[in-house]
Amino acid sequence: MNIYEAVLEINSKIPNVEKMIGLWKVEQAIDNNKSFIVPSFIFYSYYEKYINKIDDSLLGLPYKNLDFIHSLFVWSMNPRTVVVSESVMDFIYQTSLLDYISPELLFAFPSQAILVNQKFGNYDGILFCKDCLDEGIANQYSLNISLFSNDGRYSKYFSIPLPTVEKFNPFQDLKAIPDWGNIAFVFYVLLYVLSEFLHKQDVITQNGTDYLGFRFEEKIEQHKFKEGKWRKAHWHTYKEKLPNGRERKLIKWIQPIWMND
Repeated sequence: MNIYEAVLEINSKIPNVEKMIGLWKVEQAIDNNKSFIVPSFIFYSYYEKYINKIDDSLLGLPYKNLDFIHSLFVWSMNPRTVVVSESVMDFIYQTSLLDYISPELLFAFPSQAILVNQKFGNYDGILFCKDCLDEGIANQYSLNISLFSNDGRYSKYFSIPLPTVEKFNPFQDLKAIPDWGNIAFVFYVLLYVLSEFLHKQDVITQNGTDYLGFRFEEKIEQHKFKEGKWRKAHWHTYKEKLPNGRERKLIKWIQPIWMND
């Protein structure tokens, strides 16, 4: 079962969710709420009514993981899907992407849910979904991350709070997690994807899927038999002057650059 088949299955078990989310969005528009985030906690009771007695799993994750179920529904309504060049991934893993992060990067989601639809070891994809926390605090968000396999044998789910103020290394504390070595790649992928959506340096869109880094992959092929080396990819800091005269820092991910010997 792939993720598209999983969406069909979950729709057969929990009907009319798209209609309910649509009505909720209309209510938000009437109240002049412009946020595009559909909070999962709003629909918990509705989901539970249909799957409370289901002990099965979907793509390796349990039906009773309501945040995962919500992520699937949100993604299916606007299936933003990306594929990242494996050649670029090799360079991404060599950079210090997590050390210094532009604050606006974490708010550059092109939609609430993003699917990275490709294999990463035993996993067949990563589903990212931005969510709103039910803590009575305005604009308190979390990032729900679902790693899944089509055969259901491998899966992992975790959620992290997103920073509410400017913080250039919001993921530094995560390195203390015992399982960090097994999940670090998820954040490298996420930050690269968000950087590309923000700056649109290397994005090709075909048939509803955004292919990231494939122009750079062509450059790698062109220099394959030449003498030289690649300068590591890195974050570069720019200063931007605001209308009020103040300056703010912008950080852009610079692709590897070929250097002749």
